[in-house]
Amino acid sequence: MGKITEVQEVPVSKLIPYVNNAKIHSEEQVTKIASSIREFGFVNPILIDKDFNVIAGHGRLMAAKKLDMENVPCLVN
Repeated sequence: MGKITEVQEVPVSKLIPYVNNAKIHSEEQVTKIASSIREFGFVNPILIDKDFNVIAGHGRLMAAKKLDMENVPCLVN
């Protein structure tokens, strides 16, 4: 298993959501996440692999897109 070393700013356009992600986010949930990011900042980075595949944080990614963010903090595993 890889070791997480640092938080990196990654362009939203490079991130690849996992097609078989079991967790479904409603529009209401995404709106709430976006509101939280707007109010408190991006306090929990998205977890990705070295190929920019999203492992955890699909809702945060959806919220970042809703907020038209260009870059998001990510932990690379």
